[in-house]
Amino acid sequence: MLSHSSILLVASKSDIASMNILNNLTELVDFEPTNLAFKGKEILFSKKLGAYLLVIDDELIRADYLEALPSSFTRLIFLSRHSSQSKLPSLLVHFPGNWTSDNSMGGKPRELSVADPEILKKFVMKLLQYRREEVIPREYEVGIEVTHHGPTINRACTFIEIGSDIENWKDSRVGMIVAKVIVESIGDLGSINISAKIGFGGPHYAPKFLSVIIRDPEIFIGHIAPKYVINELDEAMIRKAIERSMVPIDGALLDWKGLNSKQRKRIMGILEEIGLGYIKI
Repeated sequence: MLSHSSILLVASKSDIASMNILNNLTELVDFEPTNLAFKGKEILFSKKLGAYLLVIDDELIRADYLEALPSSFTRLIFLSRHSSQSKLPSLLVHFPGNWTSDNSMGGKPRELSVADPEILKKFVMKLLQYRREEVIPREYEVGIEVTHHGPTINRACTFIEIGSDIENWKDSRVGMIVAKVIVESIGDLGSINISAKIGFGGPHYAPKFLSVIIRDPEIFIGHIAPKYVINELDEAMIRKAIERSMVPIDGALLDWKGLNSKQRKRIMGILEEIGLGYIKI
């Protein structure tokens, strides 16, 4: 049943937001049994979505063992909660990975999963459409995050998240919105050949990069390294960001004001050494 390139949705029973999204998703599409299983967990399939589903017991950010999935699962989409100190209600999209040796939030030190720029942009643009149409409750922010936390898996991985407190995680209204975003976005994948840019600088929620991908239909974004990790980046990690993408990386975006002078020189020097062009934003 597996095609040469299959999407797998991954949900976790230990994640309230994950199960909220999944419960709403199963109201929109049917998932049927298959002859596939992974570590004792049945893998289901939705004909309408053309995608598979795996529900695990563990925390999503610590599910590095998904590396052992059949290689035909080339794109993983994690249905997840988002936590923050601000407790700001939010709907967010990002890629997993650790820029530094700190892997306290899962994944391997100094390793990145594969970015999926097409899915990220589809998710974000669909969320923003629902925002404009006032379907999303007014208190919710919509955005992206820089690359952070686990798991580290050698295939395309994208998190779509509800933040940032238990009341938001349980909010069925936004659970249904995220479910609809997933259904509508997956049905519209692979229609164009694209390339993408990697990003450097700025804060965790990457507002400059969000503005660029909203404004320019031709720009897709891969891994983003925020200001708080720049001092620890070296050529090897930047090469990983270029290599760890489902589509070719054709340049970099620098959040100019989101970097200090020393950081700009550091990143520009490495990019010039590698031979990758960059744009100041």
